[in-house]
Amino acid sequence: MPGNYTVRVEQAGFKRIERPGIRVATKTPVTLDFTLELGATAETVTVNAEARFSIRPAPTSAR
Repeated sequence: MPGNYTVRVEQAGFKRIERPGIRVATKTPVTLDFTLELGATAETVTVNAEARFSIRPAPTSAR
C-alpha cells in the first residue's frame, strides 16, 4: 500500500534503529541501508548458597 511508513530494525545484541517517514509509492522500489551498532550486553548471575555452621557456647573458666 502506498503511504508513509516507519521502519524499525531490531536484532539481539544491537541497538534498535527506527526510521520514520519512509515514503512508499506504487511500482517504485525502496532501498534502505542500516548500520547496526552494538548494544549494551546485560547479564545477570544469581547465586544461591546455604551456609552451614553451628553455634557453640563459649567455654567458661573454672574459678
